[in-house]
Amino acid sequence: MSMTLYYSPASPPSRAVLLTLRNLGLEFERKVINMMAGENKSDEFLKINPQGTVPVVVDDDFAMNESRAICCYLVNAKSPDNSLYPTDDIKARYIIDQRLFYDASTFTSALTGALVPIMRKGETVIQQEHKDKILSVLNTLESFLDGYEWFSASDNVSIADLSILANFSTIYHIGLDLADYPNVSAWYERCKELPGADENEKGAKMFAMFLKSKLTEPF
Repeated sequence: MSMTLYYSPASPPSRAVLLTLRNLGLEFERKVINMMAGENKSDEFLKINPQGTVPVVVDDDFAMNESRAICCYLVNAKSPDNSLYPTDDIKARYIIDQRLFYDASTFTSALTGALVPIMRKGETVIQQEHKDKILSVLNTLESFLDGYEWFSASDNVSIADLSILANFSTIYHIGLDLADYPNVSAWYERCKELPGADENEKGAKMFAMFLKSKLTEPF
């Protein structure tokens, strides 16, 4: 049996899957896909994922895309009793699912809205409306952590934390001030002790460096 991760080190979804693989202690092969060079649009890659997106995980001959679905699969298939995504408590799993869906929709939408105009449209300033959406997300994340160490609303780290961490570290290194978010700040410090955290930080800083080179004003 073999497993291969096709990914971009700077990509938040790629980093979410990489974090999950590391926290599960799984063995896998890594293949970097250079998005800037268009490798994700090559015939070879499109045979694996017709959507042309990263990450992709191929488990034997089973190819998967969409980072959060991959993270769920990895726990379900490789470590079904793992507290990263528990099988024995439906309410606990609901909370993790809810956080994952919030991250996939609201957080990612806010992040994309702020960053895509800089990356693809030549804008040099993050517009205030996009900053406000990101800050609104931070307020919600802060409330999710009231009384808890992790986004699972428990003492256990979950795949929701790993997915949110990939997005959060990206915007943090672009210049986010955490002074008004003590819960999130403390959570982020705990995350730095997780397996794969150093790789995630390196990728987030890579993404932030690229973006900040295009900005004329800080976040």
